[in-house]
Amino acid sequence: MYKKFLGLVFLFLFSFSGTASANLKYNPYTGEYENASPDSKLKYNPYSGSYQFSPPDSKLKYNPYSGNYSYEQPKSQLKYNPYSGDYLFAEPDSKLKYNPYSGNYSYEQPKSQLKYNPYTGKYYYDKK
Repeated sequence: MYKKFLGLVFLFLFSFSGTASANLKYNPYTGEYENASPDSKLKYNPYSGSYQFSPPDSKLKYNPYSGNYSYEQPKSQLKYNPYSGDYLFAEPDSKLKYNPYSGNYSYEQPKSQLKYNPYTGKYYYDKK
């Protein structure tokens, strides 16, 4: 009985290892684990007074629709999300993808996959 239980535990762990939090980094300023690409660094945003993970080549960009500045990739451009009614920065080749766990659509890279963040209990699309 004990061996069957351990076998089920290992099966459960390995079956979800592909969806586990591979790209999570701890942000000591928010106290949360955040989705970030492997080369991302914490950058200070003087307009919001907060730190966010961003790739080294990212620049502060202004979104006139939201009135906010955020670190974005140099090639990113404003795209309209008809499901939320918002204009957000996204890479030119990104596509709208549906997250069935949150019920939201967001612009993501075509090959990005859903991952699970065990610290927040939420699913997110990975940043490759």
